[in-house]
Amino acid sequence: MFDYHMHSKFSFDSMTEIEDNIIFAIKKGIKYICFTDHIDYDFDFLGADSIFDIDEYFAGINLLKKKYINTVAIKIGVEFGLQPHIIEKCKRDVEKYSFDFVIASIHAVDKMDLHVTDYYNLISRYFIHRIY
Repeated sequence: MFDYHMHSKFSFDSMTEIEDNIIFAIKKGIKYICFTDHIDYDFDFLGADSIFDIDEYFAGINLLKKKYINTVAIKIGVEFGLQPHIIEKCKRDVEKYSFDFVIASIHAVDKMDLHVTDYYNLISRYFIHRIY
């Protein structure tokens, strides 16, 4: 069994220590894991980024890869929140770092977080106004 979509405290949506995720995976019999913490550039209308120190991320995971080398295969990945205007920035990160796995997701449209409660109402009103 494998899990190639794991988040740790490096993501905005998790507070879990990397090693705690590894221990949990081992207990569940998972043999292959990949951390894919979020990087979301220019995430909202304020120009906020949801990013982390990639060098620190690699250093921490690489230490744990050595510790658990005979127990579980650990890979280092990332989950980019893509928007058209930041694709080049994401490409630069992929070229600069040796990620084992990259997830491309859409978390925002026109700098609007898709998890905002009013998002669907705003879209509905937008299309209603365009139709009439």
